[in-house]
Amino acid sequence: MTRSISMFLILLALFTTACNSNSEGTSDSTEAHTAEAETQEQEQRRDYQANEMLTAWVDLLNVRAEPSISGKIVASLRENAVVTFTGEQTEDLHTIELRGTSFEAPWLKIRTDDGKEGWVFGGAVQREGENKRVERSSMSVGELAKLEMSQWTKRNEWTSGAGDAESATTIYQRGDLTLALRKTEVGEYGYSRTYDLFNKDYQLVKRRSVEWSGEHPSFYLTETITDLESSPAKTFKRTQSFSKHFFQLKPKPESVQGEFKEGIPAEQEAKTLRATVLVEAFAFKDIPSNVDSDGGCSCNFEPSEMSTGTMIFASDMGKNAAIKVNGQMIPLKDDMQAHVARLKQRAAQEVWITLKERGTDELFGEPLNTSGDWQQDILDGLKEVMMVMDKIPTEPKIKSVGTIGMGHRGNVRDLWNDAVQEIKAMKNNGDDLKLRYVGGGYICEIKARQTSRNDGGGGKYEGSMEILSKAGTSLNTWFVYGDCGC
Repeated sequence: MTRSISMFLILLALFTTACNSNSEGTSDSTEAHTAEAETQEQEQRRDYQANEMLTAWVDLLNVRAEPSISGKIVASLRENAVVTFTGEQTEDLHTIELRGTSFEAPWLKIRTDDGKEGWVFGGAVQREGENKRVERSSMSVGELAKLEMSQWTKRNEWTSGAGDAESATTIYQRGDLTLALRKTEVGEYGYSRTYDLFNKDYQLVKRRSVEWSGEHPSFYLTETITDLESSPAKTFKRTQSFSKHFFQLKPKPESVQGEFKEGIPAEQEAKTLRATVLVEAFAFKDIPSNVDSDGGCSCNFEPSEMSTGTMIFASDMGKNAAIKVNGQMIPLKDDMQAHVARLKQRAAQEVWITLKERGTDELFGEPLNTSGDWQQDILDGLKEVMMVMDKIPTEPKIKSVGTIGMGHRGNVRDLWNDAVQEIKAMKNNGDDLKLRYVGGGYICEIKARQTSRNDGGGGKYEGSMEILSKAGTSLNTWFVYGDCGC
């Protein structure tokens, strides 16, 4: 019994000593952590001196009347602009995201070279020998969600669509970045805003969409940002609910309140977005000299049913045409005759569709891409070839290799029958127009139907214009209205 008590006292003493030692260690650690935090804060604050010269490393940096991101803008600094620090700064540090990186710094009062005074965020300027620059090709998700359009220069605008659905597209420029803003109104049913951000190489790097939906008594505004610069691509989505129709809200909401939920888009969706090109409307004066616009004959298409003086496609009804893609006018050459010859070569093949046991199906001898809408690809491919034939085959030119599921065979046979019926209807109706031009690494296809005659005796058309890569990948599609004649 005595021995047990002695052992207990020894263990208690050891435990108490350990606790005291741990307590003292924690105190030392806390003091060290506090000292480190104070050192970091001093480093972030910087010991700026009055009249010190600072350089803006962020392009179009706002100079504000008050030290706040909501302060009135009194000036804007270009990248590498040099300013003078007045000696006044905020006591508190603020955290602001610049080019996707968070900076913690005070606001500094500065003077520009033309004598204007105001406040800039300290993280956006640097002293001599300092390097804060974050190299990237575009804006952060946060910047795109809170766009300040006053910083952008309007480059081009036009309207498109018809009926209840009408869109206004505006192209803006800011430094090396291009922003395509499309505002779509669908009467009382809803509206949407789409912001496509392109980098200096005209690659789509981010898309922001805001869309109104729902029915009484529940309405929703959904905002989605797709970031194509991250690997893999990411989506950021948030939704806000409303009890009133947007007709009752003044102004109409165009941004969503709340936190974003992060996700990953479907692989095919991201691939399609990355392939997108910027297609622009243009005026008659912009038509390149290779298109004989004064020859009396033309076939021009506009993005709107109502003439706006802007075109999205111009041709002289001969071998020459033009479109505007990625900020450049692209001269085109007629490729329809050669294209029809290639289609007729396909039509002469004994087998059009080959179904294989392992799913590696072929269309006209080429592997079928099953990662996308393969059924639509088959339907479009069949219709394109049938359209140039004098007589459509009475039996499907389909061959099976190995063991093929009955369901798959039935689906493909149904696609064949659908293609036959659609082509027969199109040939019976007539008045169809199909144009195909190539140039600058692009294929431009227009498929339209004549709706009436114009004053000059030519035809008025409506349909779609699709821009494809030379490999046949769809890059952008527009609904168009045209006039063709001499």
